[in-house]
Amino acid sequence: MNFPAVLTQHLDSLTEGLDGTGDDLLSILQVLADDLTAAIPSFLGLHVTATAPGGGDPITVTTMDEQQTAQVRASLRLPLAACPAGTVIYYAAAPGAFDAMAVEIQRAHQFDGQVQLDLNLHPTNRPGITGLAELTAINQAVGILIGRGRTLQQAHAELRSRAHARRHTDYETATQLIRHLTPGHPQSA
Repeated sequence: MNFPAVLTQHLDSLTEGLDGTGDDLLSILQVLADDLTAAIPSFLGLHVTATAPGGGDPITVTTMDEQQTAQVRASLRLPLAACPAGTVIYYAAAPGAFDAMAVEIQRAHQFDGQVQLDLNLHPTNRPGITGLAELTAINQAVGILIGRGRTLQQAHAELRSRAHARRHTDYETATQLIRHLTPGHPQSA
């Protein structure tokens, strides 16, 4: 399976940032896509959404381009076991492609209504990874607050409180905090 260039670039950048852990995210995703294509020949791609345990903006990974989304005739949405607020949606071109898989997953994992078959037939997501820059900024701001004596929980609470008071997102508040509290930052006051 060929992935859109923007996704390949995002995964390569993310792999670089892992500092030699040996994880090649593009290769891992390619193996998954190959396995899914072997099981579901009309498999087109997937969309994964994960939200950090503390909340905030989700990070999404989408493997399909606009041409592929126009071919979607079947979908299967499942929860992510490792991320309670996360989901994965698989897409295929053949109607009914995931029917047997949905039955097996429901039986094996007892997902009590969390298996959704063919409810996501009109994907609108762009290919690539979104939300990573936002999460990075929030984590940097939390780190700054921890460096100033807050606990992890206090730092997250303070960031959310500042955002709420200013009617900004956590991300907007985090970028402002980074600018104002980072020594040597070009926009520090």
